Amino acid sequence: MTVPQPVVQPPAPAEKQGNGLGLAALIVGIVAFVLAVIPFASFIAWLPAIAAIVLGIIGLVLKGRKRLFAGLGLGIGAVAWLIAIVVSIASLAGVGSAVSSAVKTAAAAASETPAVAETAVAQTPSTAPSSTPVAAATAEAAAPAAPAAPALTVAQKNAASKAKSYLNMTGFSRDGLIDQLVFEKFDASDAAVGIDSLNVDWNQQAARKAKSYLDMTGFSRDGLIEQLVFEKFTQEQAEAGATANGL
Repeated sequence: MTVPQPVVQPPAPAEKQGNGLGLAALIVGIVAFVLAVIPFASFIAWLPAIAAIVLGIIGLVLKGRKRLFAGLGLGIGAVAWLIAIVVSIASLAGVGSAVSSAVKTAAAAASETPAVAETAVAQTPSTAPSSTPVAAATAEAAAPAAPAAPALTVAQKNAASKAKSYLNMTGFSRDGLIDQLVFEKFDASDAAVGIDSLNVDWNQQAARKAKSYLDMTGFSRDGLIEQLVFEKFTQEQAEAGATANGL
């Protein structure tokens, strides 16, 4: 009588365990990728990129461990490393271009300064003594030297600067501009000296003021002149301003 042999079942395949190094490779690779695409941060992105590559390789060679995360970490780390190189080179090129442009601008400005100085020297009349002493003495006696302009005080310089800023915005009469500076707490005499140092063409200022009124609404000639006189232009300046605008 034959005894049946027991059926031997093949052992079930062992379930693969998790891969902590693979997960670490994936996380570090993602961090490296984010840093790699940011200019200047890409200079340090190669550190986590290399770490992701090393962890990914170790995670792949471990036996009995899942390899998906390790493979992804290895791939992302390698891509991040390449991107970091490209972005770093581009950043350095941009900085070099900016520095080169700044150097060229400074060099151009420096080269213009001597040219301006040479032009000023060329335009300065010669002061060499005349070959005829008697003629030179006669010329000096006939044409006395112009008195030097008095130096402005700090307050007068500030008043001149403030007046210039107002004149850059709109037209002003001399008296109207003095009143404005006095309203700004400047002394009236300092305001007057500062304004006079600017050598303003008040007829031109009247024309500018007249144009600003005409841009807003229509005026007759007499009405416009009356308005300019109200703005403390002289009668002659007001008439010149109206005439300059075709009235």
